[in-house]
Amino acid sequence: MEVDIIEAFNARSPFLRPALRAQAFADKHGIAKCAGSDAHSLTEIGNGYVEMPEFEDKDSYLRALSEGRIAGHRANPLVHFLSLWARLKKAF
Repeated sequence: MEVDIIEAFNARSPFLRPALRAQAFADKHGIAKCAGSDAHSLTEIGNGYVEMPEFEDKDSYLRALSEGRIAGHRANPLVHFLSLWARLKKAF
């Protein structure tokens, strides 16, 4: 199996260690890194993203992503309780 990209920042993850391990693995193996908001609500959209140059195809996308800068901020840990509340409301 070949891996092109590793998510090195997930704004919704309450723990820092998995992100650091993912970043170290990507750096060690020369794999492009990306970020995600993992948004479950409107207020979470854009919490994690990559600022990168423009690209035209898969290869230039991977190069641009490798040159990019991961940005954003972690979501408030309380968002997990809001997600649980939404699931409970939906169930009843």
